Amino acid sequence: MLRTVLENRNEMKASNKTTVILGLSILSLAILTFGFSRLTQSQSPQSTPDEHKRIIDAIRRGGLREAAKIKGHYVGIHDPNWDWANFTIEALTKASVAVVVGSPEYAAPELSSTGDSIDTHFVVRISEVIKGGSRFSVGDAIFVSLPGGKLDFDDGTSAEVQTPGFESMAMGKQYVLFLYQNRNGSNVLLLTGGPQGLFELQPNGKTKSHARPTDTVTKDADNKDRESFLNVVRTLAKKWPQASGCCN
Repeated sequence: MLRTVLENRNEMKASNKTTVILGLSILSLAILTFGFSRLTQSQSPQSTPDEHKRIIDAIRRGGLREAAKIKGHYVGIHDPNWDWANFTIEALTKASVAVVVGSPEYAAPELSSTGDSIDTHFVVRISEVIKGGSRFSVGDAIFVSLPGGKLDFDDGTSAEVQTPGFESMAMGKQYVLFLYQNRNGSNVLLLTGGPQGLFELQPNGKTKSHARPTDTVTKDADNKDRESFLNVVRTLAKKWPQASGCCN
């Protein structure tokens, strides 16, 4: 069923919520994010040193489910920023397999395949394809994975991965997404440059970068006129129609 969903994205409609959510659940079993996309701090607030050690051992043994059994509600902190790569808008465009404008319609947090982190998988409806026209079309629904989220387990416990400083996507808002292909070969897409690859197109006609204030893309694009920003990206996409590869 997953293959059918992914191969027929053009036929997936907004009303087909059940199919989309089921597709997301199946996809989560195949998702393997980069090694740097893991928890950077595995501790919950108000943990004693002894409890902290028990939590670390639990995560190593059985992931966040085991940590949640100790805390009831486990909270982990993850920094999704790419410290090894500071992109410009041109570098983002060049490295991405696709650059699209779209709005998220559904979101489902899922435990990673290794069990030690949580990613939220979004279904994003495309309203413009800036780069990647051979792969995607206007109206397509694509799967995009972002780090962080909260899960409730069957035993009444829960786990949450917070990403301080990174604002995830919100339903109904419009974004420009710079995307690369997940290295495991699935059809789930990831943000090129992490938070550097996400920009909100605000109703006031301005752009909002989701990267850090010190990142180059934020200085170049934050609070700029949205049409001017889009025209810059469109021009760069014509210059770099093929992805150069940055993330595999």
